Amino acid sequence: MQRDSRRVLGEYLVIAAQTGDRAASGQLARLWQPALLRHALRLTGETELARDTLQDAWIDILRGLGGLSDAAAFPAWAYRIVTRKSAASVRGLQRRRQT
Repeated sequence: MQRDSRRVLGEYLVIAAQTGDRAASGQLARLWQPALLRHALRLTGETELARDTLQDAWIDILRGLGGLSDAAAFPAWAYRIVTRKSAASVRGLQRRRQT
């Protein structure tokens, strides 16, 4: 099975970030930001809401990174966090619109 360079770089950055390398954390965010933002935008339907949601998601992602046992699982794990945060944002938006 051939693995693309982005995925290998991502795994390396996850491992480096888990050891406390702050530069690696920043690079990991830059690497995955566009794809995760597109995902949040698809789910929320609003650019600003997607950006805010993703910012909140990155906090959870970086806080929970140490507990991720398989660096190769990072993309699916990060997408799940963004999905949960997006759902919560949409629910909050719907509640505000109903009142």
